[in-house]
Amino acid sequence: MKPILTLSFICVMSILVTGQTITIRTERAADRAFEQFSYAKAADLYRETLKDTKDSLRLTLRIADCYRYLNLPDSVERYLRTVADQPHIDPIYHYYFAEALLSNNNYREAEYWYENYKNALSDDARTPLKLDALQHLSSFFTDSANYTIRRLDCNTPGLDFSPVMYGGGLLFVSSRTLDREWVKVDFNWDESRFLDLFYLNNATGEVTYFHESLKSKYHEGPADFYDGDTRIAFTRNNFSGKRIKRDDEGVTRLKIYFSTYNEQKQQWESITPYEHNSDSYSVGHPALNDEGSIMIFTSDMPGGAGETDLYISYKEEGKWMTPKNLGLSVNSEGREMFPTLVGQRLFFASDGMGGLGGLDIFSIDLSSDYEPTGEAVNVGYPINSSRDDFGLVANDDFSHGYFTSARIDAYRDDVYEFSFTRSEGERRGFVLDARTGQPIVQADVFLLDTVSQTEIYTRSDSDGAFEMPILSGVVWAVKSGKFGYLLSEEVLVGSDYKADVIIRLHQEPSVKMKFPIAIDALLRMYDSLANLPGADIGLNVHEDYMGMDFRVQPIYYDLDKYGLRPEAVTELDKLKGFLLDHPRVVVEMSSHTDSRAGDEYNLNLSQMRVNAAFDYLISQGVADKQLIPQGYGATRPVVDCTGRECSEAEHQMNRRTEFLIIGIE
Repeated sequence: MKPILTLSFICVMSILVTGQTITIRTERAADRAFEQFSYAKAADLYRETLKDTKDSLRLTLRIADCYRYLNLPDSVERYLRTVADQPHIDPIYHYYFAEALLSNNNYREAEYWYENYKNALSDDARTPLKLDALQHLSSFFTDSANYTIRRLDCNTPGLDFSPVMYGGGLLFVSSRTLDREWVKVDFNWDESRFLDLFYLNNATGEVTYFHESLKSKYHEGPADFYDGDTRIAFTRNNFSGKRIKRDDEGVTRLKIYFSTYNEQKQQWESITPYEHNSDSYSVGHPALNDEGSIMIFTSDMPGGAGETDLYISYKEEGKWMTPKNLGLSVNSEGREMFPTLVGQRLFFASDGMGGLGGLDIFSIDLSSDYEPTGEAVNVGYPINSSRDDFGLVANDDFSHGYFTSARIDAYRDDVYEFSFTRSEGERRGFVLDARTGQPIVQADVFLLDTVSQTEIYTRSDSDGAFEMPILSGVVWAVKSGKFGYLLSEEVLVGSDYKADVIIRLHQEPSVKMKFPIAIDALLRMYDSLANLPGADIGLNVHEDYMGMDFRVQPIYYDLDKYGLRPEAVTELDKLKGFLLDHPRVVVEMSSHTDSRAGDEYNLNLSQMRVNAAFDYLISQGVADKQLIPQGYGATRPVVDCTGRECSEAEHQMNRRTEFLIIGIE
């Protein structure tokens, strides 16, 4: 019996050791595939290993990384959800989790994890932009009714992207093959086919290879035409002869090449490389002005702001000058890619700025020498979606164009056509300071159709300007408001209104608060702190004289949001300075909501609002003993909406946090 037991024990141990050996080998194979950028293969091997190992955190994160590189946010969310709350996880995975949630339209949970990441790593400039976008989601839908979009019939189950209008048709990049039914073949990164340039004939709908002379056995990518469409700049893998070249990390970089069309031979020839290509980093996605004297492109060269940045290069006396980074008005700590030029406007894709998820398309105006001016603006829905959107091209008046989107399936990029139709007419309006006549930036503008009671919300731009549709038979009641200003008088604008609409805002007078005296309960008012009996600059006053008149502005919030607006931060900074100068003063921070939700919800939301302001002041060095944060829900409205329908502007006045000096420590 004993020999039998011994033999059984040996067999069991042999099976266990063999199983462990197979698991270790599988994990090592997964690591090799990951290091070789074979993320699809690595994900399969890691998943197999995960079934038989206790080291679940490392493997789960590796699987999530694979799916992140493969741009599959559903899978990223699924795996990171199982480990996101573990105590020793790298905070960057909270950011990755929030990004996946955003791409999956899970906005509230995304906001929570962005906040988590911001608390751990407050110096990442992307997070405030992401949070601000989530708190102003409605702004992305302002012009959505003016767009019509259509997915092109020529798309395949693979990758089709980066369209360029050319010769009555469309040049684009695709992983398709024309000689057989579409199939997947083994390309390392995601097991898809290599990319080529294709041409769509708009008249016939036929798709062909663009030109054999520009086709290699490796990747050809995004391109642009210039000089009357007789020259092309395009992206291609780094290879020499018939062999692909890799850098020290085993990466095949991208390079930009130029070619000229020979009309007589009807082919592209004289392929020459861009002078600042490199074997150590990638340059690609060229966008050129019509003359071919300026090129903006994507690169991950050292010294950039993020993973990939946009650069500009000038051509002088036949030579391309050293590229220059386009700066922080365009580039972020994330990815900026796929630039295109429409006149003096630059369109590009970014995942480092505030948007709807994944890569979003932004635009920014350019100066005469193609330097960015002003701020980049998200072009909004329906051009942008929660998934990757990029590669927008359009005609000069932006009435028609094309773009790329992965909104249907993360495995595929598709080309879409869009048209932008303005209403019967559009009237421009301006919001101005009534005293100075200066434009007011980011003022809230409300347009109410007096017949249908339809309301449109927009904001003034950097010139104080806004646009409004002029429709036959419609009379708009226009109002505007801005933090620090009184709500404007109503202006009626009908279809026969010919002039620009001018809205003048008057500055709001400072709010004077009365504060109680601690001992004898008498109320004493003074013009300033300096006039308190026995007071000096340090606020060393007797406890009997805590009554004071303190000039303070409430801060306001967007509907259902608790994040701090930029103007709220400005006001909090003033309060911070006062409290740091007077460390014995104690202030109650009282937060309020409007009345459009239930009591419990409003109470919780008001507490979240005041906590956000409290946390900001603490982060700026204010002692927590100086602050008493308290949420009151909708119990203390400035405007009572009981029994009547309040306007949005009136609701806005109720969504606030106020500050009350209640004592001296």
